[in-house]
Amino acid sequence: MKVPDDTVSNVMIFDRDPEVIDLLYRLLSKNGFQVTTETDWHRAIELGRTNRFAVVLAECNLQDLDGLFLLKSIAEKNPTIQVILMTGATLPERVMSAYTLGVSGYLFKPFTNLNEVLHTVHMAVYRYQRWISALRRAQSQNESVSGAV
Repeated sequence: MKVPDDTVSNVMIFDRDPEVIDLLYRLLSKNGFQVTTETDWHRAIELGRTNRFAVVLAECNLQDLDGLFLLKSIAEKNPTIQVILMTGATLPERVMSAYTLGVSGYLFKPFTNLNEVLHTVHMAVYRYQRWISALRRAQSQNESVSGAV
């Protein structure tokens, strides 16, 4: 796996509610993130698979798509990406199944504390940086071993 370039500030927001997108876009842009937004889940999956994002914030409860499908679809092509699911529903079994699939965090709507939203994104970025750092170390060690042979 090729280690991606420095993409730590790249974030995608996927939600069908333009007010949610606008709120998150303004919050994250103001805090130094490069933000891409998307309202169509087909396009969100395509963007998540073909672009290097550190974090994707994705609406979880959709009529024609399960948020966990979105998570799996993006992660199969971009395994270092950190996905934060956003939902208005608080079903414990859904939260647990999302964590077992590798979701990085959950945000519950409506957002009542924007500092909590920002903290959740920063923690996901931290996990992303750790993944990238580990991949670079492994790649470096691999190159050292193959160069010595």
